[in-house]
Amino acid sequence: MPVPWLDRSSIDAKLFGEIARANLVVDTIIQNASEGGLTDISFTVPHTEAEQALQFAQQTLADLEAEEATLPTGIAKVSIVGVGMQSHSGVASRMLEALAAENINILMITLRRSRSHTSSRIAQDRHAELALRTLHDTFELGERP
Repeated sequence: MPVPWLDRSSIDAKLFGEIARANLVVDTIIQNASEGGLTDISFTVPHTEAEQALQFAQQTLADLEAEEATLPTGIAKVSIVGVGMQSHSGVASRMLEALAAENINILMITLRRSRSHTSSRIAQDRHAELALRTLHDTFELGERP
């Protein structure tokens, strides 16, 4: 859910501290600062917690000096995971080219070079199965289930 607010270092800590105290599970956070002094932050929670997360974010708007909190619906997260992501160049490029060839619009992108070497794409959920099959084929992951 995108939440634009004033760019101050304590804002993230306050927002996600409160979300943690509400026992909501946040699995992806994407933040970027704009030139106008505002920050856009998007985060994902499990589908079952989405409405509660939206209500919580809307309740804290004034404290955060945020403009709005929205809950986009109909999205899905597709990830590729593997140690080859660290040692092979062009993984993100191949992934994006394959999805573009199928006209799958990407709403958010994260790339984490961690122990699990994960790359995630968030797209409209109606494209989730096609995205999975496309990436499966692109990275030659064997027979389709």
